[in-house]
Formats: sequence, structure tokens, C-alpha cells
Amino acid sequence: MFSLTFPEEFFTGTNLMTKQQVANHLQVSIRTIDRWLADGNLPPETKVRVGGSVRFNAKAFERWVKSGCPKVD
Repeated sequence: MFSLTFPEEFFTGTNLMTKQQVANHLQVSIRTIDRWLADGNLPPETKVRVGGSVRFNAKAFERWVKSGCPKVD
């Protein structure tokens, strides 16, 4: 058996965004989002896997954008 741990905010009324929605919001291409994901340039708390797809926690993503999209350490 294994255990998954998610921040509590993933389960408290959050909405999930697709890569297309994130790309549209930031006015970049999906390819750029894919590159940022591969390079680790998006905060881990914004990303969640749903099956084989990547979705983004809308609230965590909004916080990251409002803080000026800082680089991830």
C-alpha cells in the first residue's frame, strides 16, 4: 500500500486548470508550459496529476501569479 500526500487546499473547493487555461492566462504557448514543467519552473504546489494529465490548482496558481511568478528554488 502507498500513501499520497497533498496540501489540504487541493481538496477544499479548489478548481483545477488545464495547461491550455494556464497558457492562455499567462499568454504563452502550451509548449512553454511544458518546458517550464520539465525545467521545474512552476511551483510544485500548483501542479497535480490526474491520471496521465497535468492539472493546476487554480488557487495556488493565482497566488504564484500575484506574487510576480517568482522562480522556484
